[in-house]
Amino acid sequence: MGKRLPCLSRTRPGAADGGLPQGRTTLIPGTAGAAKMVLAARFLVEGVRIAREAGVFVTFEESPADIRAICARLVGTSPHGR
Repeated sequence: MGKRLPCLSRTRPGAADGGLPQGRTTLIPGTAGAAKMVLAARFLVEGVRIAREAGVFVTFEESPADIRAICARLVGTSPHGR
């Protein structure tokens, strides 16, 4: 298996033990309320903050405002960048 990117989630221990495969798409299955979106948002935010990597967040249910608010809570800022 190739290089794995660390997953710093505190919401789903064991969900990505050893990290996520680099350069691959990862599907995170689970029921409503299982913190899938928080896991994905934390991975994206930490990738930007720590590794200075770009990322893409794809969702079919949450609004852009909801995603911005969740990411802002993860980094302790306003969702409007203020």
